[in-house]
Amino acid sequence: MGKKVSAQLFRINKFNNYKNKWVFTNYNISYNITILHKYIIMHNIVHNNNILTSIYFYYFNNNVTVLGKVYNKVYYKFYTNFLLCYFKFMCKNTIYINLYRLVSYYKYINFLKLFVKINLLRHFSIKQLYQKLYYYLVNRNNLFLGIKIIISGRLERNDLSNSDIFKFGYITFNKINMYVEYDFFYLNTKYGVIGIKIWVLNYV
Repeated sequence: MGKKVSAQLFRINKFNNYKNKWVFTNYNISYNITILHKYIIMHNIVHNNNILTSIYFYYFNNNVTVLGKVYNKVYYKFYTNFLLCYFKFMCKNTIYINLYRLVSYYKYINFLKLFVKINLLRHFSIKQLYQKLYYYLVNRNNLFLGIKIIISGRLERNDLSNSDIFKFGYITFNKINMYVEYDFFYLNTKYGVIGIKIWVLNYV
């Protein structure tokens, strides 16, 4: 018998609470464009329904980043005009841009993704990564309902590739009232390429 998967995706025709790079409907297509520049995170989500395209920029430290260059609030007008021209050319739809400041930026999946990436590049120790991640999560109680991370590849000088799983909190994908964020990325290390998958669960 196959393993159970999300009831939300396969038993009802509703996708809005499960966010990843693959699942979408004809009325709401989401693209994740993530630009990471040291301590600055900008998470861009483009919602395209063939009539309207909305772009939301999430930032903190009163800065935004454009292709690795940092601009302060004085350049917001220039920055938005640059994006208007770019996305009008790409989407050929009406463009709206909203800027939001992240007060608790560490509770988003992009920050967790950056946390994992930086620690693996600095130390490449799965044990140290899990210790720091556990300390980070314990000191921010009720930040996430549950987290699951799978790291696959040649880990710490192993001759064969294998997978390592980290779980924290309540993990289930078979509840309709759960909001699931999913992301994955690849990381080049001195031992080869490893793949990392992250799930973050919260109540709707």
